[in-house]
Amino acid sequence: MIGDDKFTLVLENLSEEDAPMTIVKPEFMRRWADMQKMSNNANFMNNELQKSNFVINTNNPLIINLLNEEDKAKKENIFRQMFDLALLAQQMLQGEALAAFIQRSMDMMK
Repeated sequence: MIGDDKFTLVLENLSEEDAPMTIVKPEFMRRWADMQKMSNNANFMNNELQKSNFVINTNNPLIINLLNEEDKAKKENIFRQMFDLALLAQQMLQGEALAAFIQRSMDMMK
């Protein structure tokens, strides 16, 4: 669902108040990508430079509730919503994925 080619999964025991899921670009990779852009060598290691860390806060109550959810469809829907919120926070949710997020949000409020 999250795409192995785009993210590295990281489980962290953060504060309960921290977001349940976040997307973080490693600083080294961000700087390396910037250097590649400046040297007009954007294709070198391009796939690796696009990878970000997908961080799940294992101490967040929403994640704990999600793990305890028995309805598989509901679990997948909530996970997708939290994941899309993490993407949205990093301005990485666009196009059809953004439209699906908006529709799913509307459906959840019914």
